[in-house]
Amino acid sequence: MVASLNIIPQTWSIGGIPLKVAEMGMVATLPEYRKRGLQRTLNAHYDEYIAEGGFDLSVIEGIPFFYRQFGYEYTIPLDVEAEMPLSKIAYEKTPDIRPFRRSDISKAVGLLGESQKKFLVHSVRPEAVWRAQEETGWQADWAFKGFVLEERGEVVAYFRLSLKGDTIYLVEISNTNNRQADKILGFIRSYGEELGASRLVTRVSHSEPIIDELLKSGGEAHKPYAWQVKIVDHKRVFENLAPLFTKRIADSRHRNLTDDIKINLYRQCLALNIVDGKVERVVPCEGLRKDEIRINPVVFPKLLLGAASREELEDDYPDVSVKPRYRELIDVLFPKGNSYIHPCY
Repeated sequence: MVASLNIIPQTWSIGGIPLKVAEMGMVATLPEYRKRGLQRTLNAHYDEYIAEGGFDLSVIEGIPFFYRQFGYEYTIPLDVEAEMPLSKIAYEKTPDIRPFRRSDISKAVGLLGESQKKFLVHSVRPEAVWRAQEETGWQADWAFKGFVLEERGEVVAYFRLSLKGDTIYLVEISNTNNRQADKILGFIRSYGEELGASRLVTRVSHSEPIIDELLKSGGEAHKPYAWQVKIVDHKRVFENLAPLFTKRIADSRHRNLTDDIKINLYRQCLALNIVDGKVERVVPCEGLRKDEIRINPVVFPKLLLGAASREELEDDYPDVSVKPRYRELIDVLFPKGNSYIHPCY
């Protein structure tokens, strides 16, 4: 074996619609075999496999720039971090926090689901994966210990911690209120110092309430990296998301719209056949340079997954152009929003 990659199948959700996602991982080539196009050959086989397998998106955490040659675009936040010295956290020892038990899994599944409602796009973690993570003590490539916060005997939040060197990492947490966040931060200080740590680094969305409490105490947020995303089959994705598009139209002033909305993606043109506000079909159409909606297909994932607005893309990319009469509708179909992907393995 001189070069490799693998496929990690998972499910992401956008607006409650599940998308079949292939994550490309374990990409490697022996140094003496590099610059021979081996990864290009593997990527061609990979693309063929995921297209035949009915995947909607292909994603990768990968190194900077390299995967642009294969059509990927930075889209959803990844490696989101904030940090502060443990000594700056108000000390609070609380009896309300205990180690996570296997019997807590069902409750934690619900807590994570509630926490994910604030995200436009999020991952879906099956209960079997929860069990595997708890049995192995591993979440992706992070060894962790889980804890729960109880109030009046009921679990109201869970969180996961990992120790590396002098740093205690908060690698996952469910929603909390300010008081709960303070209790958890106080516990992290006590727990971390007992293990010889001097610094806390969070690896959770900056939309989590606990990050507000951390920043108020003098913490510092860092600019995140991003998942690189490619759409496998635009027509299939549009068809899968048709119910979501219909719902978004129903909640707008276009609820009675009847029209064929042609979206020129340069390599192909797709028309949303909308009748009385409902997306009935997605059909191929002829793409012309004068089309009223033209979107660079490489950056289209940013619009589809809410990482950038139509206006932002038009400002940044000359090959993204939406004529005035369709701008409001495109904004309705593709709203901007916060997203976060919790590890699915």
